[in-house]
Amino acid sequence: MGVTFRVRQALGWLGFSLPVLLILTGVFSGGLAPSVSDFFHTLSRDVYVGVLFSIGVFLFVYEGYDRQPDETLADNWIATIAGISVIGVALFPNESPTGEVAALTQHIVGVKLSPLFHYSSAFVFFYCMGHFCMFRFAKTQDLRRRRIYRRCGWAIILSCAGLFVATIMRQAGTPAMSDFVTQWQLVFWIEVLGIWAFSLAWIVKGSGDKELLADLIAGAKSDP
Repeated sequence: MGVTFRVRQALGWLGFSLPVLLILTGVFSGGLAPSVSDFFHTLSRDVYVGVLFSIGVFLFVYEGYDRQPDETLADNWIATIAGISVIGVALFPNESPTGEVAALTQHIVGVKLSPLFHYSSAFVFFYCMGHFCMFRFAKTQDLRRRRIYRRCGWAIILSCAGLFVATIMRQAGTPAMSDFVTQWQLVFWIEVLGIWAFSLAWIVKGSGDKELLADLIAGAKSDP
């Protein structure tokens, strides 16, 4: 349980730190990018790729709970899928502002196909994180934490819906709509909402493990 606690806490704090680090590095390197993914094409690329790879590695080693009779996949399989997808987000850049090849993956699949892999990977990752919040973590008997998990899950769902709407407004809307999305950097802040919701759920889940471990230790000490 101690290892699982540390993995969950690491996932939570890595998710929380990603937007913070991107904002800080962006301030000192020309400002914020229009979206989290666009930081790949800035001087903050190392931070962006490094944190996403770290999240992927921790998801690979995450074990979680065994598969129940009413479940299709065990926690570790869902976490593995999420780990592969988040590394895919890091490896396959979105649209390049210059149109130039900036990564080996773009050279392999092409500049036009790379965004398809990027957005597909991002969708799978957020789906897995939403699934953890809404269905896996929410099985806890603690009503307070259950509410937090489900609210985090809804925040992830709403952020995905918001990203879809903001993208349509920016690419297919009127010039005023496009300028509004760009000026207020809506895509970036909507992504931050989903990322912080994911991180909060994992931090709270890790804290719940720590409380349970403390109760087990206290119970063992009280036994004659």
